[in-house]
Amino acid sequence: MSLTALLTLMDRFEGRKVRFNSLLKNHWRSTRELDFVLYLKRSRVEWLYEPVTFRLRGGLGDYTPDFYLPGEDVWVEVVGCRQALSWSKRKIERFFQDYPQERL
Repeated sequence: MSLTALLTLMDRFEGRKVRFNSLLKNHWRSTRELDFVLYLKRSRVEWLYEPVTFRLRGGLGDYTPDFYLPGEDVWVEVVGCRQALSWSKRKIERFFQDYPQERL
């Protein structure tokens, strides 16, 4: 699938909770994640998609950051404005407390 076809697919399903199949056959939870993947690919940045799940204390369950960039040794969470105010914010704050050695 070409980049143009991917972008057309993104426009068609914008705003819906749809998983997108990319050239790499991974599943993306949002167009924001797909945009980030396309940026990383164009920039030739090595990345892994949801490679690790961290156990959180305080009854918050588990947390799986969206991306890991091994060259930078950093985790990346791709969120929208609404999501930044939701339960994921609490999980991210707990992640910082439970795993201070990790960079997000």
